[in-house]
Amino acid sequence: MSETFEQVFARRVHQLRLGRGLSQVEVATAIGIGPSSLSRLESGFRAIRLNEAVKLAILYGMTVETVVSPGLGRIEQCLRTGSGSVPSPPGGGSDSATAACANSPE
Repeated sequence: MSETFEQVFARRVHQLRLGRGLSQVEVATAIGIGPSSLSRLESGFRAIRLNEAVKLAILYGMTVETVVSPGLGRIEQCLRTGSGSVPSPPGGGSDSATAACANSPE
């Protein structure tokens, strides 16, 4: 069974925060929500609002598209480096972003 967008996005938000060594309180404060709301967002029990996605993108120094689309970051990396290969998605496997880069001309 495939994951829903909400599950993928929730994991992404969690990984972005941990990857930068930030606490839920720090991120929640930066985007203007409470820590419990961020916890629910990271667990997939709360949808993100557009203004929150924009604030996350600013906080993490990336585009909103990259924040909300896990595969987009791999496509952007592929385009920047001109490489025909990109890192596999977390947990292995393949996705459309990996396929798109793997099939790009070298």
